[in-house]
Amino acid sequence: MVLSNQLNLTTGAFYKHFKNKNELFLATAEKLSEDLFNQLNQPNTDDDVKKLLNLGNNLLDYFTKEPYLIDFLFFDQSNIKYTDQYNFKLLELVKNYIHNIVYNNHLNIDEETLFIQVWSFIQGYGMLLRNNIVTKNQEFLNKTFYQFINHEELNKNE
Repeated sequence: MVLSNQLNLTTGAFYKHFKNKNELFLATAEKLSEDLFNQLNQPNTDDDVKKLLNLGNNLLDYFTKEPYLIDFLFFDQSNIKYTDQYNFKLLELVKNYIHNIVYNNHLNIDEETLFIQVWSFIQGYGMLLRNNIVTKNQEFLNKTFYQFINHEELNKNE
């Protein structure tokens, strides 16, 4: 095991901390998610719509700045299968913003539906950006987010 050698650990000592490599990957993903959460969770407003939009905007930047990090966190199959066992703070933050948006604005939309729409949009748009298929367009991003929540003011400039 190359990693254990680099850390000057025996295989036995390594497996004292992790049952297997999937557990190591998940612990790593959880820590990376927490680090990303801490970097992205810098709200400068009380408006949950703007917080979600800002978080999405910043997360999209990571698709081009840190593509391997994004791949590991969101597209690695070992992480995806076991997410219910670990605390991925970034996902919980998005779900919390969506809950607040639906509840506080008395929206007639299911929270899970809105979460799927927002998360799918961020991932899809992020992959298009990462692969240089499109360029980032703030107006498009704003309009799409506001359309998801049926917000009357489709494009507020901040």
